[in-house]
Amino acid sequence: MINPHVLSLAPQLRWQVEGAGWNLLAFAYIPGARHADYSPGSPDLPALVQVINRLQQIPCPDLPVKRAEQRWAAYVDDDADLGLLTGTTLLHTDFNPLNVLMTVNGPWVTDWAWPTRGTAFIDPACFLLRLMLGGHPAAEAEGWARRCGSWGKTPDEAINVFAIACARLYDEIATRTLSPGRSISLPLRGTGRSTVRGSTACVQR
Repeated sequence: MINPHVLSLAPQLRWQVEGAGWNLLAFAYIPGARHADYSPGSPDLPALVQVINRLQQIPCPDLPVKRAEQRWAAYVDDDADLGLLTGTTLLHTDFNPLNVLMTVNGPWVTDWAWPTRGTAFIDPACFLLRLMLGGHPAAEAEGWARRCGSWGKTPDEAINVFAIACARLYDEIATRTLSPGRSISLPLRGTGRSTVRGSTACVQR
């Protein structure tokens, strides 16, 4: 369970019950919280960058979390490129604005269903995709990702490999007829493709 290791930025798990095929988790209530606003010009954006930077300072615990090179392996052509996703950073990998609660004391990151161990730039890249879905042009979204400390240390090749992998992942999800995430995966598919088209142009050092 990842929760005890991320309590500096995630609500505390209070109890957990399993039964009838369900796994129910109850977390501490955060008064006055609202979902993050990812739209262009949102005052939430600087705090979101800060919380990503804070997360990247938390050591990845010795737990059986999936590795990035495993999670995206099916969407990368050359196995050698998987090394570009390998790392030791604890990653959230799902920066959906519904997973970030804003309060007067800053953001709280929820829904740790996909914790991953990998290279640090992946979380800023996931954030970038969500910013594009929220209405940011690719270059503007990349400008916010660049404020994350790990982004500037990342080779362009790694960003391009991850952008292509994400585009393929969202293509796959969007074409599953009965996918429960279909309504969100369709625009994400377009976002992923836009990122691939603009990845070389918008990644500037």
